[in-house]
Amino acid sequence: MSELSRRSLLRAGLASIGGIAVGRVAIGSTNAAGFSSAPFGFHHDHIFGTSLDLHFHASDRAVAAEAEYIVLAEFDRLKNIFSLFDPSSELSRLNCSSEPFHASADLLHVLEVYEKWQSRTAGANHAQVAEFARVWEIAERQNRVPTATELLNVRNQLKFPGWSVDSKNGVVTLAGLPLNLNCVTKGYALDSAKQLVRRQFPEITAGLINLGGDLCAWGNDSQGWLVGVQDPHRSADNESPRTVVRLHDFSAATSGSYLRKYVIQGKSYSHVIDPRTGLPADQIAGATVVAPDSVTANVLATTLCVLDPSASLELVAGCPSVAAIIFPVASGVVRSTNFAAFEQVALADEPNGEVAQKSATAVTDSAAAWPDDFEVKISLELPSPGGRARRPYVAVWIEDASEKSVRSLTVWGNNPRWLPELSGWWKIGRDDKELVRATTRATRGPGKYDVVWDGKDDSGKPLPQGTYTVRVEAHR
Repeated sequence: MSELSRRSLLRAGLASIGGIAVGRVAIGSTNAAGFSSAPFGFHHDHIFGTSLDLHFHASDRAVAAEAEYIVLAEFDRLKNIFSLFDPSSELSRLNCSSEPFHASADLLHVLEVYEKWQSRTAGANHAQVAEFARVWEIAERQNRVPTATELLNVRNQLKFPGWSVDSKNGVVTLAGLPLNLNCVTKGYALDSAKQLVRRQFPEITAGLINLGGDLCAWGNDSQGWLVGVQDPHRSADNESPRTVVRLHDFSAATSGSYLRKYVIQGKSYSHVIDPRTGLPADQIAGATVVAPDSVTANVLATTLCVLDPSASLELVAGCPSVAAIIFPVASGVVRSTNFAAFEQVALADEPNGEVAQKSATAVTDSAAAWPDDFEVKISLELPSPGGRARRPYVAVWIEDASEKSVRSLTVWGNNPRWLPELSGWWKIGRDDKELVRATTRATRGPGKYDVVWDGKDDSGKPLPQGTYTVRVEAHR
């Protein structure tokens, strides 16, 4: 598919993001109870250690804002239970306890989920894998690879049950290494927030909650949500997705080794650790799972990055209504047999996610065009102002030597009312409303975004080599 066709697809209603893209098919809708609705969006950073995007079809903005508050409050509540960065959280206190520990219903439920999946995956997903991560982090600081003895010591400890639960009294007793429940808690938070919004706001006819690239969606119309799955080999926020799925009351989650790495003696190692060996899982670049709930989607997305593709497909086949797409590091993609039931637009499956792009218009300037593989990566970090401030409106574009805009790379903002406050971009972009998209990506650090430029202008024409300026404008 050509670059222009890909851009047309995005402008038809799909938001470009890295990891997972999202777009609403219908502008307005009416649910079974007769509530009319319109779309509203809210965007935050520094929530659960990543970004948060909320999209609600509500009767008015006040109702949507109330739902936003409910979601944020629920995330705050669960962060006080599961955070490993807060020493006063329930999980942190459990990890420091050698005595029987009275646990909340939320913590007990998540431990039950881990027991189920640790058994079902034969240890490929494990709640105590964080001890391996600690070994690798120490080794990275010392610029060395962990020794076989260090990894063996941890493997030996993982052979035994990590905890015991007295369900009658709600008591947990740790038997070994500390717990890291991140693989489940993001999905658990999404499912919990979704249930609260649907129960308390029946007038919200459709919604999508996207936490760092893992999302849950629902809607009472027949069209659902379009969700684009980003190729892990091309993961910038303004990249086109590799394929597109349509979700009706389903969840999706993406995991992968392409965003975070251990770097030792100049070599990169995946941050995804195989709990069975203690070694980085370096055969799978990324995996996206569609499932009826976010807990299942999250658990499987992580697990599929550890297993080989054949074992992954076997595992997915045994899970009702679950589908997956897997991106090996080498090339190509692997789809479960039922992925086609969700897939709406399958883009070309070239190696490493590359799509052949040939422009019919030659560069007429005396200077040569940029090389075919040319790419500029622009990394942005938006600091947190504290509290629950929403993400600022941001525009990124390219100007040539005469200060003429030649390429708008991305614009983040959900309310056209405030776009003119991006005064620099507004001068050149106000007539291109399709550039305004809700954006997010697979799990990343809070406030961290990547944008790329391929040396082409807004029409897809290659530009000559020369001096160009990257303009970044933000307004909160």
